[in-house]
Amino acid sequence: MSPADLEDAVREANAATLEYYRNTVEVGKGYTTVITGAGYAGLFALWLGIGGDVDRITRLGTGAALTASLVGFVLFEMLKAYVELRSRNAFIATVSEHYHTIDFKLRMVEAEAAAIRETDAVNRLQPWFFWPTCVLGFGSALWLMVAMLVGIATSLPNRAELPPAPAPAPVAGPPVSKTTPPAAPAASR
Repeated sequence: MSPADLEDAVREANAATLEYYRNTVEVGKGYTTVITGAGYAGLFALWLGIGGDVDRITRLGTGAALTASLVGFVLFEMLKAYVELRSRNAFIATVSEHYHTIDFKLRMVEAEAAAIRETDAVNRLQPWFFWPTCVLGFGSALWLMVAMLVGIATSLPNRAELPPAPAPAPVAGPPVSKTTPPAAPAASR
């Protein structure tokens, strides 16, 4: 294998590695985005749908909690995306400088370590965003469901308020005396 062929093989391997790292972040976020978006959309749809069936405090409280949960989630995702994008761009720029060299793998490992150090700071913040948004989101959903069930239960008529049952319809046939036993059928011979 000539040095030119070796250099071409190194470039092809390096290009494949760079493409993998460019697509990693995009592929990983798709599932989370769909599930989270559907969850918030469903909760807000439920909140809007039963707004007239719950009291004002419940409506305002659950709406505020859902909104705070969504805002906290979106802010953290924006912060995380910014830091990841910045670190990935720095990684790609560093690696691209050494794209054609034999020490590409060493430079790639060094750049990846720098990107990991940069994103670790954001990852340490995650519990401070994750748990409050979960508690607010699921708590407001639970509060809304309980309020909805209580509203349904209290809107059902009370047993004392129900109208009396109608009297049974008379049975067709001759009247039967309660004091005289019915006549025995005639014996046939």
